[in-house]
Amino acid sequence: MKNLTFVLALLLLSACGPSKVKYDFDRQVDFSKYRTYNIYPELKSGLNELDEKRVVEQLERVLGLEGIRKSENPEVHINFYSNQYETPSNKSIGVGLGTFGRRVGGSVSGGIPIGGNVLNENLTVDMIDVNTGSMVWQGSISSAVSKRQTPEERELFIGDLLSRIFQKYPPPIKK
Repeated sequence: MKNLTFVLALLLLSACGPSKVKYDFDRQVDFSKYRTYNIYPELKSGLNELDEKRVVEQLERVLGLEGIRKSENPEVHINFYSNQYETPSNKSIGVGLGTFGRRVGGSVSGGIPIGGNVLNENLTVDMIDVNTGSMVWQGSISSAVSKRQTPEERELFIGDLLSRIFQKYPPPIKK
């Protein structure tokens, strides 16, 4: 029952607004060699302490599904950071006026915005090779977020964002 609730909540949260995931990676890297990770020691996430803890917990879950485990001697460091920003609502009510007559025509139309600004969150995750110190992979997602999330909804939201970011990890190997 708990899994069903989790799946339904993810579906609900994923319908909150359009989100686009962006990826970048080093084509020279063999990602199959990365089996252990730890959080980047100089983390500056831009999140509050509670959200930072939620991201760390959800990263452990998502990376575990990829076969990557947390370790004190990692092969990669995971860095993450987030920022929130507002954009104007794209919802509006259309209003139009027009006259049509013999050889005379015209119209005036416009839109009246409804609702307030939309709160968006951008979450970025970097993978840094411990041996070289180079970033080898990056995933980023932006999505609309509710201003009134409960702690449980916030946890599910962060889990959904991270699941989407890691959907295409590891990147395809081109031969």
